[in-house]
Amino acid sequence: MDVLADWGLANTQVEQVTGGATNETWRVTDGNAVAFLRKYRTTDLVAVQREHHIIEVVADRGVLTPRPLQSTDGHTVIESGDGLFALFEAAKGQQLEPRSLTPAHASHAGQFLADLHQTTAPLPTDGLRSWNLNWETADWANRVRATAQHIPHDSGRSVDRWAYQRSIEQAAWLDDAGCVHSYTPEFDRQVIHGDFQHANLFFDGDSVSAVIDWDTAAAMCRGFESVRACSFMFQLEPARTSAFVAAYRSKQQLSPAELSDGAKAWGCFADHHVWAIEERYLNGNAAAERFIPERPFSPFRQAWDALDIF
Repeated sequence: MDVLADWGLANTQVEQVTGGATNETWRVTDGNAVAFLRKYRTTDLVAVQREHHIIEVVADRGVLTPRPLQSTDGHTVIESGDGLFALFEAAKGQQLEPRSLTPAHASHAGQFLADLHQTTAPLPTDGLRSWNLNWETADWANRVRATAQHIPHDSGRSVDRWAYQRSIEQAAWLDDAGCVHSYTPEFDRQVIHGDFQHANLFFDGDSVSAVIDWDTAAAMCRGFESVRACSFMFQLEPARTSAFVAAYRSKQQLSPAELSDGAKAWGCFADHHVWAIEERYLNGNAAAERFIPERPFSPFRQAWDALDIF
């Protein structure tokens, strides 16, 4: 790839990484050295530079995260005719799917997130995305039903069948009088990673060895990210969810009120969440399938409250 010349790389082996669901990524091998080239979906140079600044700051303060590498001209973002590119250090360790995560993994992940939040707390939130949890005027149920018409639920593939069933169930809940369509968190917002979950974590044994993909860094309350992580990584399975939260609290305070606030915030978002199914069936992004749960849809707060472990 011609863009690699900006980092002084020419005779390299380049292999596309197929697991990413948003940005395009390639594994770049130069002798014994390995790095990862990312092509950003966004064309917002300022946003990418802001992401790289956050990475540099948190890495300097001890967070285990791969840094963007400087080009021969001293830049970490390269603009080309194809878009914006960055070359990152390789993360140490291995990625795990949710079914492979043990309570020990959950515990270390909870400690890691607590330390991460402590590190990002003093950072300014200027320019960062701030989640607006408001679907009061959106006809979200019909949007979900419209997407369901594009799902080949009789294909014989379980992911298609579950995507269709979940869409129908989600639309019914969105029409229900008990569904909350707007929520404003009570606790303070700060800089959070924005997508702390298994797809962006690496493990060495039980311990987290790296967190990647800061492009969705946002200004939001800590409880929101903590609850969201439990939802994505453990599907709220009690033993691992409890281990995660207990480990987080062993590093810094997270009161029941703050956790409940986060659950209300994430629950409002989760009930309206359509990205994975729309990305797969409207935009043709097969990598989004890994984020479609193969189980019935249920309102998030009902599942969270049923845990009764906090």
